Amino acid sequence: MTMELRSARPDDAPALADLYRVCFPAILRTASEWLEDVQSTPRRSWNDIIITIDSGVLAGALTLYPHELFIGGGSLKSGGIGGVAVLPEFRSRGISSQMMAEAFRRMNRSGQVLSMLYPFRHSFYARAGYGLIGELQRITTDVLSFPESVLAKHVLPFTERDLPNLDACYRSYALHSTCMIARTADTWRYDIGQWTRSEKQLYCFHENETVTGYILLTPHQHITVSEFVWTSLSALRGLLGFLRECVGNGRTVSICQPRDGFLQTLLLDPVIPEAVPLQELFPASGHFGYGYMARVIDCAAALRNRGYRPSTGDVTFEIDDPLFPENRMPITLHCHGNGFEVDHTASPNTLRMNIFVFSQVFCGYLPLEAAIRTGQAAATGDGEFVGSAFSVPAPNCLDFF
Repeated sequence: MTMELRSARPDDAPALADLYRVCFPAILRTASEWLEDVQSTPRRSWNDIIITIDSGVLAGALTLYPHELFIGGGSLKSGGIGGVAVLPEFRSRGISSQMMAEAFRRMNRSGQVLSMLYPFRHSFYARAGYGLIGELQRITTDVLSFPESVLAKHVLPFTERDLPNLDACYRSYALHSTCMIARTADTWRYDIGQWTRSEKQLYCFHENETVTGYILLTPHQHITVSEFVWTSLSALRGLLGFLRECVGNGRTVSICQPRDGFLQTLLLDPVIPEAVPLQELFPASGHFGYGYMARVIDCAAALRNRGYRPSTGDVTFEIDDPLFPENRMPITLHCHGNGFEVDHTASPNTLRMNIFVFSQVFCGYLPLEAAIRTGQAAATGDGEFVGSAFSVPAPNCLDFF
């Protein structure tokens, strides 16, 4: 029988439940739960679930998550990919590659210029042009390491009337961050409902009749902070002081931050309680984790929608992309102070790299200078300004898909 690639339908729910029960046994979901989840979530629809039917069997599936994300203060239409699954007996037949190709076609048609995903194995998706951009530090420390603050009294449990100000706070923070995903009112309501069911608690910092920070945590014996967002110094101090007052709930706190974070500099003792020193002065305080990946789908459109730091100069990108021929055309970025243009005129300054490396540089994870120094990119002429123009905070996506 021929292989069929199509969008899922509600009557595929039982087969999807069976597929994911085999491929992701830790995440059990019945057919009725599949129906309820797809119908209730604002993040995806049945049309966003791509399935493969092979010999009459639902052999594979993946999900597209259309969204908007921020880089350098600019916003880009993008697509997340998640839940890539193939039944064991149908593997090594190219099903995953065919579903990924269909996902690329759909994202390209809908104007999604960049794609992100959380890989099961980085090397697998690197073959499709995805580059590593996600890196987090997890700090684990004693509750009493957080500084006291009288501002902690302004941290209060979330209520429905906080939602507009909470969204404005998040968006302000996201605009100054990298690869954070825009959230709608429906997305917030859905997420808050999910958090409540999983025993997570949301607290907002109130300042001048608005919300300038919030914290999402799980208040068990070991407190896990899932989101820590602040847009004012008062909010930062208040939220840190609030964590110190959680001493009655647990002894330790784990909190994640991007690799350029600085929370450890604000802690009294940024170490794990009773940690065995790795060296005399270096007791353990947490670990690094490498996670999500990104791939630019439309390089010219992505460059037009990204934000840049003020700079002056022009450079032509020559990008090796075996999947999208249009990306192999020379693309020139002209920066003039606070403005910029993107076209296909030639420049004596060139940067050559493959799409894997370009995606990492574009998202601000891999500094251009480091890419050139390590042989991952080649430069001719004077394109040094690109390094400063592309400079952004380290990627920090708070959403999982």
